[in-house]
Amino acid sequence: MNIESRVRLKNSLWGLFIGDALAMPAHWYYREDNISKVFDGGILGYEDAPHPHLESFMVGMAYQPDVETAKRQGRPFDIPVGLGTDGTRVSSYIPWFSLYWAVTGKAFGGDQMFSEQNMLSRQKAL
Repeated sequence: MNIESRVRLKNSLWGLFIGDALAMPAHWYYREDNISKVFDGGILGYEDAPHPHLESFMVGMAYQPDVETAKRQGRPFDIPVGLGTDGTRVSSYIPWFSLYWAVTGKAFGGDQMFSEQNMLSRQKAL
């Protein structure tokens, strides 16, 4: 690879890194009006990611049992049926991630996924 190509490649990567860092706080926003609510005047430089994220599926998450469906299926509605692997991420199955998620309500990265009412005791998780 000649010097000019290396410089262009290096500069392209820097552009990618800078663009990614500038876009990060607005990542997963689907509505422009929510960006305007959170970032008054728009995103003009590097901004910390807002917390809580307005469009996050985790905001306000709470379990409400579907009592009618459970009755039709002849099963109690307050018993967990199964667990995922590690807080909605795709990975090979490692049971310790599932147990951590069920007991703490947190994904392995530390994000709070469930409210306290939706967590299991250690005994129930096992």
